[in-house]
Amino acid sequence: MFWGSNENLLSGLVLGAEGGVGSTCNYAAPLCHRLIEAYGEGDLNEAREYQKMAVSMINLLNKYCVISVGKAFMKYIGIDCDELRLPVNNDWKSVYEEFKKTSESSTWMKCFQKSENEGKLKHQ
Repeated sequence: MFWGSNENLLSGLVLGAEGGVGSTCNYAAPLCHRLIEAYGEGDLNEAREYQKMAVSMINLLNKYCVISVGKAFMKYIGIDCDELRLPVNNDWKSVYEEFKKTSESSTWMKCFQKSENEGKLKHQ
């Protein structure tokens, strides 16, 4: 069974879920994977820390608009998905620099690191 909300993924795991399908999984997979791994290894303290990071990330996304700023996040991690289709507003371009600056200073950003050799996201 999968859990559908990254904001409380840890609660879902405790209730028996085996993974997550939240709306931020496209770009938050490294963070979600770490949370799931920590829980699976029985390290509830570490899992809680990753859950806090996920909530912090989602709070930032909610500051703008999760769907719109999702494009900004994808671009930030190196996957340019171009424009949103209508009727969704493409305002993410106007807040991209502010989003990038705020993201870089966040605690959760440590979960996202590009591999110099592969050009893909990897766990630290």
